[in-house]
Amino acid sequence: MIGYNTDAVQNAEYNCEDEEQDDADKAIESVLAFAVNNPDLAILEKLLGAFNPLKVLGVSDFELRHSNVLAWLINPAAHHGLGDCIFKNILLDVLKDNWNIKDNQLPNIADIIGAEFSDLQVHREWRNIDVFAISPRNNTIAVVENKIHAAESDAQLERYVDTVEKAYPSYKKAYIFLTLDGSAPKSGDKYVTISHDRIYRIVKDSVYLRKDHMSSRIYDFIEQYLEVLEEKTMKNETLTKICTKLYSEHREAIATIMTYGKPKLPAASVRGFLSRTETESVHANKEIVPVYYSLIPKRWSGIVPTNSIDQSDKYLVFVYLDFGGYEMYKIGMSIKVGGFPDTEERGRFIALLREAANADNNKPLKSIKESKKYTTVFTKSISLNEECELDDYSAIIDKLVEEYNSEEMKQALAVVDRVVQNFGFKDASK
Repeated sequence: MIGYNTDAVQNAEYNCEDEEQDDADKAIESVLAFAVNNPDLAILEKLLGAFNPLKVLGVSDFELRHSNVLAWLINPAAHHGLGDCIFKNILLDVLKDNWNIKDNQLPNIADIIGAEFSDLQVHREWRNIDVFAISPRNNTIAVVENKIHAAESDAQLERYVDTVEKAYPSYKKAYIFLTLDGSAPKSGDKYVTISHDRIYRIVKDSVYLRKDHMSSRIYDFIEQYLEVLEEKTMKNETLTKICTKLYSEHREAIATIMTYGKPKLPAASVRGFLSRTETESVHANKEIVPVYYSLIPKRWSGIVPTNSIDQSDKYLVFVYLDFGGYEMYKIGMSIKVGGFPDTEERGRFIALLREAANADNNKPLKSIKESKKYTTVFTKSISLNEECELDDYSAIIDKLVEEYNSEEMKQALAVVDRVVQNFGFKDASK
């Protein structure tokens, strides 16, 4: 038997503790150097602290409010003095970049240039669509899906296309996917893309040309909105330079703040969610950021085995709440299939899910894409209520419960539940 030196082991343990303390001290020093008497930080605070009522109202943080302003800007009937020029210019911008797409439903550029859209009707959240604009006179529809940070839900855009096609089969249609960087959607091949940077330029140019026809109050409001877009699209050069300098000089401090500064949902609030949704928590990484919770409906307990592969105490099938993978005001809610000890059994389970989804014509679940470790069966991004503060845990839980009990989540869970109840897992011991 090989012996060992107990003093050496103890010294090694003490050294590890000393190293951990040294790392903590360095992190604190980096944060203090960043936050105390930092002239660059003072300049940044002054730039960001300039009064802007739209920022006070939180427009910059919510897609819903961005969409409200966009809907107002493209509406010729709104009292902004811009007529239909912003709507036409947005439409022309996406059409000129997609003129060669062989889709006879897209509006024709020449027709749009010569058209007059005073009859345009603009709707917010028609059939859950962010912005829906229709001109009966020109037989034209524009559908805008506005994304600031979060990606679209599975099959979300296809559902919107189906809805519009059924309601207005003979209209020319432009399906527009609006993001910060103009990135393409992961689904919805009828959608053409445009960035908030292009919206910024279109609005700025339109306002410059029509300033004489606008009231000073309307002009100031739009200028303040352009300031918000400047920050979101990094068009403010002074702001970009000072942020770049701060990040390069204080990278460690910023990483520490991002790790420890995010709010964490108290255990009592999570228990409230579990009791109201008849679920039970099976795993949570509450010690680190991002925070996530894995849970299952109580009716699955004793039926779905635990995941013995990575010893994370997750079940083979579970509901997943992600408080960190999204922006500050977003929470992810999804249904996932974890790693099965038997890969053939896992493949059979996912195949049965697809069959059940097809039987129910459940489009989000019909598009399941299998992966080796975790397969996302259904996912949605939850926007917190505009009035909801990050430390208003009661409001956050109310929103989570509402979304868990939403019709689309119920339908998705019903499909998965039917497979779970009838599958016959190899090991149902808990």
